[in-house]
Amino acid sequence: MTPPVPAIPPRPAGVLELLERATAIVADLRRLAGHQQRLIATGATDALLHVLSQRHRLIESFGEVKAALEALPGDVGHRFDGLAPDDRARAQSMVSDIERGLSDVLSGDGDAMAELERRCGETKRDLAGLDQSRRAHHAYGPSASSRSRFADRKG
Repeated sequence: MTPPVPAIPPRPAGVLELLERATAIVADLRRLAGHQQRLIATGATDALLHVLSQRHRLIESFGEVKAALEALPGDVGHRFDGLAPDDRARAQSMVSDIERGLSDVLSGDGDAMAELERRCGETKRDLAGLDQSRRAHHAYGPSASSRSRFADRKG
């Protein structure tokens, strides 16, 4: 039987590099979240779809970085214990920045969702109004018989 392999402490450069990548991704997500808000406010649908596509790619990249961080040996609460004190402080600072950035992005997403739902409701009301206009035009328009010209749906 082979003896168990001792846990390998995380390489400082590897951990810090992954956290730097995550920090950069979150910064890009924050930038795109602000852009997304402006596009929703102006109704620029095509540009909004492009931004959402970019965000999707960033989220996939963030998931890959997160998986790489989770694959590091050691307990999550003690993952940075093997780092030098300066590197540990830097890593903890980056984790805080990432958490704060993701919180901001999620908050902005909630606002964006509320605005999109509001606009969707307006569009539904507008479409319902168009349908009523179409029915009225059909009932009273030039193609209607003289008998039904002043009649409503009930006759």
